Amino acid sequence: MGGNRKCLTVALAATIASLGMVLAPGASAITFSNTGAITIPTGPGDASPPASAINVSGFPTAATTQDIKVTLHGFEHTCPSDVGIVLMAPVSERPIELMSGAGDCTDANSLTFTFDSTSPYMPDTGPLASGSFRATSHTIGRSYPQFGVGTAYAFPGPAGGGAHTLASDFLGFRPNGTWNLIVRDFSAGDGGQITGGWTIDLKTGVSPSGGLGAIADGSAGCTAYGAPTDVAFPISAPGSVVSRVGVSANLGHTYVGDLDMQLLSPGGSRAQTIFSRTGATSPTGLGDSSNLFGIYSFVDETAAFPTPWGDAVVNAPDSDAYVATGRYQASTPGEGADGGGASTLLSPAFAGVNPNGTWILRLRDKCVGDTGTISDASLQIDTVPATGAPTSAPPAPQPTAAKRCKKAKKKRSALAAKKKGCKKKRKKH
Repeated sequence: MGGNRKCLTVALAATIASLGMVLAPGASAITFSNTGAITIPTGPGDASPPASAINVSGFPTAATTQDIKVTLHGFEHTCPSDVGIVLMAPVSERPIELMSGAGDCTDANSLTFTFDSTSPYMPDTGPLASGSFRATSHTIGRSYPQFGVGTAYAFPGPAGGGAHTLASDFLGFRPNGTWNLIVRDFSAGDGGQITGGWTIDLKTGVSPSGGLGAIADGSAGCTAYGAPTDVAFPISAPGSVVSRVGVSANLGHTYVGDLDMQLLSPGGSRAQTIFSRTGATSPTGLGDSSNLFGIYSFVDETAAFPTPWGDAVVNAPDSDAYVATGRYQASTPGEGADGGGASTLLSPAFAGVNPNGTWILRLRDKCVGDTGTISDASLQIDTVPATGAPTSAPPAPQPTAAKRCKKAKKKRSALAAKKKGCKKKRKKH
């Protein structure tokens, strides 16, 4: 059995390579399920149960979402366009409409829908079929009374020009907690069910291999940075290059304007500021005095939550206030006339870089008197195949006839030598 398993593993690896696939580094996706059936009434009205819950747990404290998919199992309805479905994340994140007004009144029977961020929209008319789709709304303004959602949800379009996706709304989001699927029928006369319930697939970023802890204090007069705190992330993704980057960190510090945080690719080939000396208008000036406490995520996909880092820092009401935790884009550095804090992007700085090796999240403090720590972190890296990278392993070299002969002779076996096609030498008389 062990030999068969090994052969299957090799065959699978060869198949993946031949297809040019590169798996993004990091933890594998984990599937969480609620297999309970969801009954959709002959509306208008909420399904039973009105919200189907999945409790997600077990991810590290600072783990943030790198990929998310939602699948409905056994969707049945006599008029699918009547149905609206909303995904509600834990805590206070805004829900997103997954499906509304799709198809027509052609019966749907035992269909499976997987929602991701890259597939096409569901059709507006005609019969529905199983497949992968992005979140789809062909209606505008449907209201969901459950949990008081109403119309306060992210709108994916294409109707009304909406463009929200699961990625734009939930990448860099902390996944632990209760997720809810809210289902409602908006018209009378037709009903249905989701016989197999639903699943959510979550993949998080890479956890650090070391470097967490205290951030060394800076210097008097803000003249020099203290020793760096380097948090290390080992990455292995052969035959690939970087396409997207995100970072999350569990930070505590009593003076955000002291801090500089950068991400460095392996060997320091590229570096990008995440935030630096926010609020400082000169190299030796004091920055903003707000505190940091909690998990801060820096991702490019923040269309739903566009507050710039600099605004979040400046808007903290006083020196004892904390910068709100959440998701931000990286920001421009301080020590210039504007004090920094304007939004910028991480991914373009690393696009095309070889991801293999140790990535460093570097934190430094420049001004003496306030200190802090980084207690956990997560690095999200997505990859694509490198141009010109081999799509399959080269064939193993075969031994030459001379080597086969030599090997046979070493075994001192005339029979083995004969089988290898070697001639036995005659002894001299």
